[in-house]
Amino acid sequence: EDGLVGGDIKSRVLPLVAEGDVGPQEMVKSAMMLNTIYTWFCRIAGFVLVWAGLALCINPINAFIDLIPLPFISGIARFITGAFLFASSISITLSVIALSWFVARPLMSLTILAIAAATVWWGRDDRNKPRRE
Repeated sequence: EDGLVGGDIKSRVLPLVAEGDVGPQEMVKSAMMLNTIYTWFCRIAGFVLVWAGLALCINPINAFIDLIPLPFISGIARFITGAFLFASSISITLSVIALSWFVARPLMSLTILAIAAATVWWGRDDRNKPRRE
């Protein structure tokens, strides 16, 4: 083994090209860094798209509430729907990421699914329900 990050290069074919005199370790590290950046970009873009899609679904409710002549009700309703959209978007995005990781990293996948479930649990409304003793 010649100290590569991802294992030995003899058993794998890596189509990497670099300008100048670059060793295999630097090429693999550079490729892994670019892959990490691309992965996080896709995750963030997926979160934004989920949030935008849910916002498009909720927007008619906000438009209907805007018809009420009291201005503070509109602000409160937009805050509540915005909080709902944020929590829902995080939960859906984490669930999709966890399910896609299930094959490669089952423990990490279950951890992320637990975080998504905690987000849903946090978003439920138990404050107005009577407590059992």
